Amino acid sequence: MTFKVLLVDDEAGILHSISKLLLNESITVRTTTSAAEALDYLATQSIQVLVTDFQMPDMDGLALCREARQLSPSSYRIMLSGHVDYPVLRQARQQGVIHKFIAKPWNNLVLARDIFEGARQSSLMQRAHALKTAMNTEQPAFLTDSNWVIRLANKPVCEALSVAEDQLLGRNLFANSVSNMPVALETEITRQSESNQTWLGYFNLIDQQRRIQPTWMAITPLSEDFRLCICGLINTAADRQSELKTEFQRYSGLHQLNQLESYLTQSDGINCILLISFDENRVADADLGSLCYERLIEAIAAQSPVFQPAHHLFLIPVITDPASPCAEHLQSAILQVFDKPLLHQNQAITLTPGISCEWVQPSQHDTRPSTDPFERIRQHLGLGSINGQPQPPERPQPAAVMEASPERQSDFNAMPVFDSQGALAGLELLPEYMIEPDICRQWLEDMYIAWQQHFSQPMYVILRVTNLDDENWQHITACIVQWHQQTTGPVPHWCVILPWHPDDTVPELAQGLRQLNMQLLLEIVLGTPQQRLPGYRSLRAMNVDGFSLAPGLVALTRQPQYQERPLLQRLQQDGVIIYAHGIGSTEALAAAHQSGAGWLSGNVLSRMVNATQLHWFAISD
Repeated sequence: MTFKVLLVDDEAGILHSISKLLLNESITVRTTTSAAEALDYLATQSIQVLVTDFQMPDMDGLALCREARQLSPSSYRIMLSGHVDYPVLRQARQQGVIHKFIAKPWNNLVLARDIFEGARQSSLMQRAHALKTAMNTEQPAFLTDSNWVIRLANKPVCEALSVAEDQLLGRNLFANSVSNMPVALETEITRQSESNQTWLGYFNLIDQQRRIQPTWMAITPLSEDFRLCICGLINTAADRQSELKTEFQRYSGLHQLNQLESYLTQSDGINCILLISFDENRVADADLGSLCYERLIEAIAAQSPVFQPAHHLFLIPVITDPASPCAEHLQSAILQVFDKPLLHQNQAITLTPGISCEWVQPSQHDTRPSTDPFERIRQHLGLGSINGQPQPPERPQPAAVMEASPERQSDFNAMPVFDSQGALAGLELLPEYMIEPDICRQWLEDMYIAWQQHFSQPMYVILRVTNLDDENWQHITACIVQWHQQTTGPVPHWCVILPWHPDDTVPELAQGLRQLNMQLLLEIVLGTPQQRLPGYRSLRAMNVDGFSLAPGLVALTRQPQYQERPLLQRLQQDGVIIYAHGIGSTEALAAAHQSGAGWLSGNVLSRMVNATQLHWFAISD
């Protein structure tokens, strides 16, 4: 998916930060500090997503979005700001002036996800304009008159709602038998349609069984008498507020630390992290935290990203001379920008930042014992779990499991596997730990003891082998048998993944596999994108516990013409495990959710972690 993004902000540092975030061969980024220049771009180029600041000197963001709506009605409009009048914002969203608001400081992963989603919805609006003269489309669509009475319903929308077209004709789009939407929304959509504007928003349709079918809908007037309503079906009816709460939890303070570590693994030469802290009682809300964030961006001239695990705390990775004090010039610039008071709620507030250094690599200025700098940062910040809540007290270790040494805990890594709500479900064992039973056992002891300390749910261990006859599998079997013999307490749940081609027979389970409390997942391998999976009954009759989706297959499920997506969702609803692994982008994450995957893993969710880092994912009540 290729698309263009236009970034508008009077702060060059903000433009630079977001541009770096969107470094992708499929995205073309245009930046400008001028609203007037932005309007010229919109008038002459095809822009799919507009991201604009709210407060700008020549024109505010809302005025820019109103003009953009006229010049480029298919552009998805995102407002990005730390200062906003919420009643004004609410009215702007209701009127369709903006589609999304994101508060500063933003979370990089959430912002990237929203931009990609905006590009997809821009495509939906573009189709609505292109289809003004036709209903012959694969996109579910209605044609209504000016009173919202349905005059035409195409085949895709009838199939989605499990009704015949004659059951919809003559009914009002906002009638209880067709949709479940408030009367106020009908009034607003009518107003926008009568103003010859396109409305885009969330819309609940009702199917034949009286179930809610959520959609994104674009409604555009064809003439004074008719309106075209094009639907983008959403494959889950989960409560949107609950989903939003889950997303906030997933991308909270500890996730910021995780993202910082991921950034360090992808960046060469960074040897120090500046920790900037303010009085927690004075910087206690997001608005003031946003102002501090903007000052820091100004101080560092956007030379490095800024991570914010709490309103009053900031982390900046830097490259500095190990033989000199940490980033002296940068510390001086930070202190200088905060000499000038901040204007917050019509009050001038003077803040003095505290600055300290955490050396990622050894330095003669760091005389502390050589320990994990991130562990010291977490201790300093008091962040032991999601949202900065205290960790639960440690549970006693199983008596029959020997205590793991601190050295071993930091030696072994695992790939975290999450459920669809963002909670840690299990760990994938890496191939290098399958070579000897003793190594496998040491890995298991370290990980299992840490798991017992921080999680109440059972631990799943996911194994990936070529077949059940190879040497690695024999080592794993020996490890599992030894563990079961020596452990009297709870044992992990084991899942083994085997490759499987739809044209092949299902691999027979090894003798005693069930006795080892193991579950079997098949890694679906397709020869060509056109190849189809067996039907629902055939898959359910295979006597396996689940299916694993490779990254290529996850990407394939994102295509509108992919027919097996409902099949995977139905299997997941029946309790069959659907595991999407290797997720490397927010777009792939959205595809995995859309395909109904119950387990997910990949660098976009978390890099590999060791046993001492598992508590990052412990969620306190």
